Amino acid sequence: MSYLIGAWDWTAHNLLSLLNLTAFVFSVVVLWKTMKAAERQTERTSKPVICLMRKNWNPSDVELLEPQLNADALVPFQIKNVGNGTALEVHWRFKTESDEELIHGMIPYVRAGHSMNTGMNANQLGMVQGVVRKFECEYLSLSRDKYRSTIKIENLKLVTFEEKKLS
Repeated sequence: MSYLIGAWDWTAHNLLSLLNLTAFVFSVVVLWKTMKAAERQTERTSKPVICLMRKNWNPSDVELLEPQLNADALVPFQIKNVGNGTALEVHWRFKTESDEELIHGMIPYVRAGHSMNTGMNANQLGMVQGVVRKFECEYLSLSRDKYRSTIKIENLKLVTFEEKKLS
């Protein structure tokens, strides 16, 4: 009889341990999902986006009617963070159409709404009518997500812009 009582205690103890373990695992999963949702929310409100720009650009009426993105890439080239979060470890490069790297640089960070001069001009990059260049920029957000912005420059105009998350 005492053997049955001992077996019952052992089974009840193991069942209680199993229930505690299940509750613990469930709590960890819920906490992890909540943390990931908070990270996604933070990323949406503080995401950097790096692009090229120049100061004092006033497009002509003809340029406004052209079916491309009308933002001249004239000297000096500047990197601007048009997002709403700081970009960290900003690695930028200009490439030829065949992806041969012409020049690269690194900036530790670019705050939202701020710009940095690359020190490069169109002559240094061999940009003339008919020549295509690419600008690539990889950077991290505050949550350490990695992004890449790619801009195609054709006939001294920014004709395409693509930004994607890498990690």
